[in-house]
Amino acid sequence: KSVYPFRQHGRSGSWVSSLLPHIAGCADDLCFIHSMFAKSNNHTPATFQMNTGFTLNGFPCMGAWLSYGLGTENENLPAFVVLPDPRGLPAGGSINWTSGFLPANHQGVPFRTQSREPIVDLRTPDSITPSVRTADMDLLASMNRSFADAHPGDQAFAARLRSYELAARMQSSIPEATDLDGESESTRRMYGIDDASNKGFARNCLMARRLLERGVRFVQVINGGAFGSPRINWDGHENLRENHDTQAATMDRPVAALIHDLKQ
Repeated sequence: KSVYPFRQHGRSGSWVSSLLPHIAGCADDLCFIHSMFAKSNNHTPATFQMNTGFTLNGFPCMGAWLSYGLGTENENLPAFVVLPDPRGLPAGGSINWTSGFLPANHQGVPFRTQSREPIVDLRTPDSITPSVRTADMDLLASMNRSFADAHPGDQAFAARLRSYELAARMQSSIPEATDLDGESESTRRMYGIDDASNKGFARNCLMARRLLERGVRFVQVINGGAFGSPRINWDGHENLRENHDTQAATMDRPVAALIHDLKQ
């Protein structure tokens, strides 16, 4: 049996283990999927099934479907953002946020959550003046429009063009959206931003709330990183109690804080 005792919580009486005391306090706000199972015991196909419903590549993940079906609520931010664990990417990497057979602009935009600059090459170098930057963008836009007019059926180019245009708008929107310095001390305490055991993941959960309130349609926050030894994920082969105690400490408090924060 489980090494962790379970007991019922909330008005729903949902069963939660002692491993997650903070999340247990949110039992009535959680969705429990009791029918979940995997068709593969290999890491990459199993994570791919979790995100797309299929163990094979080529199918859109949930965030891509929502972007495709519902569109965006903020033209200056992606509709689908992925916040990987700062300690590493999950098995399969970017296939977990693929657009599959949908247009390429619906794939997830991963942030570099281990860096103060979440999207690489987004900031204009200090040596480039605003007037030069504007002239560059105008010239590039003119060339892109000419190419698009000459190749009307090229969906890949159209998607790439939209991503470039979005990147230009994100130069001002992303720094503001991901700057946590303006958050109150009580909010930072609630997430445990300064707690060494969950510092990176806590920042991701707080960043997720900021992105959602600015109109990002779907934010995927991933807990658990690359495989190896010592493990930094939930795949606890060698010592389940030690592994799960460590992993739960990274996410229990921040996830509960995110739920409370979204509600208020």
